[in-house]
Amino acid sequence: MVKVLSAVLFSILWAASCAAQSSVAPLSLTAQETELLRLAARAPSPYNSQPWQIRAENGRWQLSLRPEALSPQTDQDSSQYVLAAGAFLENLRLAAGAAGLGLYYRVPAQSASDKTLVELYFDTAAPTGFDVSVLEDRRTLRENFSGKPLSEDDVRYLTAHRPAAFAYFTASSPQGLCLSSAAYSAYAAQLARGAAQDELSRWIRWSDKAAWLNRDGLTPDALEISGFGGWMARSFFNQKTVLKKSFGEDMLNTAKEQTQQGAGWFALVSADSSPAALIEAGRWLELLLLKARSRNVALHPMSQAVEEAGFAQRLEECGVPGAQLLLRAGYVSAYPEPVTLRREPSQFAVQPQTEKH
Repeated sequence: MVKVLSAVLFSILWAASCAAQSSVAPLSLTAQETELLRLAARAPSPYNSQPWQIRAENGRWQLSLRPEALSPQTDQDSSQYVLAAGAFLENLRLAAGAAGLGLYYRVPAQSASDKTLVELYFDTAAPTGFDVSVLEDRRTLRENFSGKPLSEDDVRYLTAHRPAAFAYFTASSPQGLCLSSAAYSAYAAQLARGAAQDELSRWIRWSDKAAWLNRDGLTPDALEISGFGGWMARSFFNQKTVLKKSFGEDMLNTAKEQTQQGAGWFALVSADSSPAALIEAGRWLELLLLKARSRNVALHPMSQAVEEAGFAQRLEECGVPGAQLLLRAGYVSAYPEPVTLRREPSQFAVQPQTEKH
């Protein structure tokens, strides 16, 4: 009975929170469109902020970024969020193909802040047979990476869809050692900036109530804080916890361990940083991430060396000019269940006439 009442209370609070947070009217969606968007929203994004927004105009969907979901202190040009939009688009394409729909799109945007980042529409097509459970099973892992080298076959498999979009370096290679050092140094530089740390604190949902109310952000489960530590975090941690010196020191120690752990590094690269190039890079990134579980390969995106000022030259010295993202890679003995905290399609698919600018 207590569990039932708690579930009802959470539902009421969540609905009230949605109404309070958004003044836009939800888009009228069919059951199929709702399901496609639900699957698309399983894409990764910085802080799990889920920045995508869908509008419908002239019979086509317009994909854009929600300003309130961005992180100007850590990603000033929103490039990581455009990558996330590309990953969302790729999930949508794969889900649509499984449902017998072809997805067609163009990228009219000149900057991440443009009203329309991607314009897209669907047409009937032969079902692809793609297993959409792959979209639901994707998970980001951060801990317990094996140092066992990735096999050449696994590296080829993971990048076969677009080999030119990735560079891979073993952890012990000069480039791998350079990337490890750069990733840690950039992490430390970002952690030292109070504004960046404050930004992070606003996206961690320590309590179950905060997670259910917001349906976004990073939970203890997503951060792989489990067992007694997870209970402590959910029960006693809050936004101010992240701003404490001791918490920052713990984060830095964890980052040092992580950047020295694993088999190697993938670097996602693109010819330039235009929205069109980043959308494509985000699509290739998502395909890499979706393949990883089948080979027991964990991938941990680390964007600090791309985001922090002064590190572009260092990445070039490491052998990855044009890097848009670094990913730690390593085998894991077991893949845990995915973390499924996501906003509903009715929260990010909105009527254009009521959209706030």
